Amino acid sequence: MASIKKDDKTGTYYFVLDLPRDPVTGKRKQARRRGIQEQERGSDGG
Repeated sequence: MASIKKDDKTGTYYFVLDLPRDPVTGKRKQARRRGIQEQERGSDGG
């Protein structure tokens, strides 16, 4: 699952994506991407 958030300090958006757990350690993994200028609609057209 992913969540889209807005950085109030910079005014840009970022998202956090939950990835599968690490098979060796069992720890949770996440990916973050920052610096998106505007919040866009999903590719499903909705």
